[in-house]
Amino acid sequence: MKLKGSFRALVFLVPAFIAVVLLSSLVGCASGQKTLHLFLGEPSSYTEPLSGDAQKQLDRFKTVYRDYSADPEQTDRLEYFEFAYRRVRAGYVSEVPDATLIDAAVKGVRDTKSQ
Repeated sequence: MKLKGSFRALVFLVPAFIAVVLLSSLVGCASGQKTLHLFLGEPSSYTEPLSGDAQKQLDRFKTVYRDYSADPEQTDRLEYFEFAYRRVRAGYVSEVPDATLIDAAVKGVRDTKSQ
């Protein structure tokens, strides 16, 4: 008899859990926030505006990326790079100058395309 009660609880809890997950996803979409970022607890340092020099360096990479990209209008990879760039700037073990980070990224793009 106890197993029957546990089964009933499970039948109720699983749909309730799914409803909560779906509801939070819909709320995230409606408010313009990405649910994954909310779940991961994205620190504000990843989303706050970059300093003048950091933005200048990022723009330099974007120019190189568009020059070498097969489809410059597709920005998914560029957006992912920007996220990674911000994350490294915010949380790397030691501070690395923005120009050094972007120089390495530009070299990587050029080396990859030259092969």
